[in-house]
Amino acid sequence: MSVSVPREWGGDEATYLLTFTATASEGSAFATDDGGQINESPSITNGPGAPESTDVGTLYSYDFNANDPEGDALTWSVSASPPASWLTIDPGTGVLSGTSPSGGPWDITVTVIDPFSNEDYYSFPLNAVSCGSNVAPTITNDVTGSQTIGLTGTYTHDYAATDPEAGTLTWSVSGSIYAVIDADTGVLAFIALGVPGTYTLTVTVTDPCAATDTSTLTIVVSSGGGTDTDGDGTPDATDTDDDNDGVADLRDPQPLNPLVPAAGDYDGDGTPDATDPDDDGDGVPDASDQDPRNPSVGALAIAPLFGNLLLWLLIIVIIIFVVIAVIIGLIRRRKGPSQTAPPETPQQPPPPPPP
Repeated sequence: MSVSVPREWGGDEATYLLTFTATASEGSAFATDDGGQINESPSITNGPGAPESTDVGTLYSYDFNANDPEGDALTWSVSASPPASWLTIDPGTGVLSGTSPSGGPWDITVTVIDPFSNEDYYSFPLNAVSCGSNVAPTITNDVTGSQTIGLTGTYTHDYAATDPEAGTLTWSVSGSIYAVIDADTGVLAFIALGVPGTYTLTVTVTDPCAATDTSTLTIVVSSGGGTDTDGDGTPDATDTDDDNDGVADLRDPQPLNPLVPAAGDYDGDGTPDATDPDDDGDGVPDASDQDPRNPSVGALAIAPLFGNLLLWLLIIVIIIFVVIAVIIGLIRRRKGPSQTAPPETPQQPPPPPPP
């Protein structure tokens, strides 16, 4: 006997497609399982790539799509926090639409589900603003004059802007493939990759109603003079503040990054490192200190060198005295002790001959 279990029998759990075969042979029976297919969840294949904005009183619409591995019919639904009764989604097509009667924002979650309760979801922020009286944002810290860097230099600038409606602002930059900007924070970076030339960049900030403000920046990549990170005309090799953040390179933990100035109190003396003339408290001013963040390394090693010189002179003097003493000893050994001749014994006359 062979039975095929249809997928339509599925419940809350994944559905198995099984084929059973029963065979009687010589009074014994056995069964085989030829199936085991698991129903897979659908997946949403698109969605807003950034926070969405809509104008109050204007129709908003977005067409969601999804894929189901088994080709099952899918059902769409939407929820919002706080609740947004004005926003609905077509359960069959996935088209999200609605006209906001007032301003937002809302956190939107779109869900797609198959006949077996397998689902996928997509969440994004949606904001509604009244654009009829909207005022464009304003960039508040434009860069004046051209900025010069070397062939391998990097220029950075943290742009800022204000928006009267306090809307979410988005940043963009054009003019060179070497320039990038953080869409949320406005931090610009231009990285010269060895290509000299003059580059005119346009930085744009956009509010939720598509109103914009722009700022122009000129960067000169110079082929001579070495790298000039801050573009002040002084190459880094001789510049005491490479990133022009107001903190001398000797005190700056990242001297090529103007967004990271000196911070903290390294020696804990109550004076911040940015104004402390002796960051590590070793008694040697930072200007003369080989390593201003290392209390065991002070000024140029003149004193140790002088001490070593005296030690060597002392050793040489001792050696000279030892050599002189050895020579004197050798001379004395060669001469030996002084010898005095014994006194001569007077000779007696011979006795007279016998009579």
